[in-house]
Amino acid sequence: MTSQPTGYAERRDGVLAIVVSRQIEATIDDVWGWITTPDKLEQWIGTWSGDPGQGVVDFLMLAEGAEKPEPMHIRTCVPPTTLHVTAESTMGHWLVNIDLEEASARTTLSLTHLDVPADMLGAVGAGWEYYVDRLVAALRGDDVAAIDFEADYFPALADRFSIPPEG
Repeated sequence: MTSQPTGYAERRDGVLAIVVSRQIEATIDDVWGWITTPDKLEQWIGTWSGDPGQGVVDFLMLAEGAEKPEPMHIRTCVPPTTLHVTAESTMGHWLVNIDLEEASARTTLSLTHLDVPADMLGAVGAGWEYYVDRLVAALRGDDVAAIDFEADYFPALADRFSIPPEG
């Protein structure tokens, strides 16, 4: 594994959510570029095409071998701090928020996946740990392919994302 896992599950506004964050040794503009520029995004997760100004792009999840792009609706985009999207995929309706904050040439990335079904918390949480680690590796110029989901993330991290108690 490339980093210490930071993710956890929580109840937020009546739904289950996964939260994963990382401190990244890069400027906010660099990190923003790696999450929004198709050729950089392609190196760690997938790519997109279309006109984001229309509020939707076609996202192709290359890291999981997808052959057909699926719509990604842009709910909020405020460069270089906020990207909130809704993915319509074969896996369902995914609400994903990425928020960035910079301090002293380090950027904190906070990824929140809202409304995760209870039976998917472990897999989704481990998956986001994996993808955020791939992003950090790509930013550093490390070998992204060396990061192994099955060996280091799932099922190894699934228990981190147990259902939080109500209340």
